[in-house]
Amino acid sequence: MPFKSKEDKAAWRRLNAARNAAYTAAWKARNADRVAAMKERQKAKLAAARPLVGCAQCGVSFVRSQRNKKFCSEPCRTRPKAQAPTREVDCKICGIRFATSRYNKATCSDACHAENERQHNVRAAAKATKANAARLNAERRAKYKSDIAYREKKIEQQKQRWANDPDYREAESERQKSPEVRARKRAADNSRKSEKAINSFFQTVGKTLTEKLNASNLRSTCPDRL
Repeated sequence: MPFKSKEDKAAWRRLNAARNAAYTAAWKARNADRVAAMKERQKAKLAAARPLVGCAQCGVSFVRSQRNKKFCSEPCRTRPKAQAPTREVDCKICGIRFATSRYNKATCSDACHAENERQHNVRAAAKATKANAARLNAERRAKYKSDIAYREKKIEQQKQRWANDPDYREAESERQKSPEVRARKRAADNSRKSEKAINSFFQTVGKTLTEKLNASNLRSTCPDRL
């Protein structure tokens, strides 16, 4: 039956789906050998296109009909999985050597597992506290640079504490000698020197250009005086 377009053909198939299904089933019943040959050719094409893989249960090589298929047949899929090989590891908490078939087991007992979880939570909390402190310090530094009133207030507080607290004076003196503070001071000094050099350069260039422009304007307006 000729069709004017693909849409007409699809509409005809939808209207005659039940009759087509019955016709296909009857044709397959009459041509069972032909259908079997077609399936064999399809398997051969799959075998040529996809490599053989080993069954996860029995080890027999087969061609996957799906990308994530692991078993060669339904009996292999429903059969209980073979026991994984055991290995000996040292307990992460007490150090006792024990055998396990799990690849990620690190403790020998429930008590050691609970202690391992507790230590993990302590480390996570310390890490979160450190990250939070770093964030707060960054916010304070940004506010110290941008807010003049806040900066003057902090400077005054430091002066008073330096005058009244000898322990603070000693700790601050030791902190100023640390390599981190010295490196930060050197970086700030270098930044100020670079900024000062750049400003000086632009001031010199601007002054020279201004003098040249003034001289050029003078020549153009009063050529007889030059």
